[in-house]
Amino acid sequence: MRNEDTHNDKQLQRLFQSFEPAVPPGAWEGIAGALDRKRNRRIAMWWITAAAVFIGGMTALWLGLNDLKQTRKVYRQAEVAKATDTGKGESNSIILGGNSSKSANNQNLVRVNSGGNAKIDIKPISSEKIFQENKEQNQIVPESSPEIAGNDRELINPFGLPILPSKWPVADAITSVDVPKPKLYKAPVSKWTLAAGVLQMQTGNGHSVNPANSRYVHKNYLSHMKEGEQNMGGTGFSLQLGYQLNRKFTFTGGLQFRQLNTRQHFSFADEVPVTLVPGNTPDKFGNYPIIGYFGNTVSISYSGFQRNNMLEIPLGITADFAISSKWSVKPAITINTGFISDFNGFTLDYQQLQTISQQADWFRKVQISGSLSAGAYRKISRNLQWGVTLGAARMFTPTYVPDASVRPRNHAAGIGTQIIWRID
Repeated sequence: MRNEDTHNDKQLQRLFQSFEPAVPPGAWEGIAGALDRKRNRRIAMWWITAAAVFIGGMTALWLGLNDLKQTRKVYRQAEVAKATDTGKGESNSIILGGNSSKSANNQNLVRVNSGGNAKIDIKPISSEKIFQENKEQNQIVPESSPEIAGNDRELINPFGLPILPSKWPVADAITSVDVPKPKLYKAPVSKWTLAAGVLQMQTGNGHSVNPANSRYVHKNYLSHMKEGEQNMGGTGFSLQLGYQLNRKFTFTGGLQFRQLNTRQHFSFADEVPVTLVPGNTPDKFGNYPIIGYFGNTVSISYSGFQRNNMLEIPLGITADFAISSKWSVKPAITINTGFISDFNGFTLDYQQLQTISQQADWFRKVQISGSLSAGAYRKISRNLQWGVTLGAARMFTPTYVPDASVRPRNHAAGIGTQIIWRID
């Protein structure tokens, strides 16, 4: 049936002429994703192609350089063979150090002289033309060179250079030489070390009486000192330079500061000594011999502490015993030369049993002591070690001046830490 109403058709056509349906949600994202995948695929293909070209080029270059190296080696061997014509029928020698010796004619030998040096004797070759070009195979073939035996692999020749056939190794003409291996180079290692340490010691004094001056000392002095003195903690610092004598032992020397602390508490009553001045000789501190004791007593009551600061020069030997790759044990023995630099506090008079202040002229100018210690050390780096030590020290010489009636000696024991640095 024919539509006669063309007017309505034209109106509908004009109405829908600019109509565009709405794009469904997510359509544009899908289109963009598809475009990105195509672009990424093209980029990946370009990278794969470039990588393949690069790897192929490097492979061809490496093979060409390797073949060129072998070709030059063959030419050098040929030149050595050619050089034998100068000997006029006598074999020439290649000497590897030491004195040369004549080789047997027309023999390919390797000889070793008394010094352990090797020599190669090469068979003479005709002076005529050594190489003749082979145009068909583009190779140079030796005419009268020594026989070449081995594998018949052909060398790859990407550069178009004339090469010899790759038949290895060359027999007779060049013989392997057993040359003594050179000594391995050892990097110098410093033998010097620097060590710094901190000590915390429990210190105290011990007292004895000079037998020659026993009449100058109160009969109960030692017992009162033993009951009234207690050890106290003292701090110390050390800085030492070490020189390694061998793999096990190191000599050390340096400076050390120590505090000698003693707590005192006296509370007692004792007899008063009797002395006679005429006809007697006083001791180092001006006291006269005791000839008896009065019946009456005197009371003593005192609490405090005494501190003496000492500067020492320690010299000793330290051993090193490794127990693993990181840990080692280091025992040490040290002799210390000390100087008391400061005096404070009180002490008990050995004759009258009175508390008196310490006097500088009582003490020796130089005092010798010894110490023993052992520590566990851990290797932190190539040049650094850290460890914890236990040690004890005691004076060899009495604290007071020589020939004094009383002989006090200091002693200490405690723990410390030390770091050792190897100086390169």
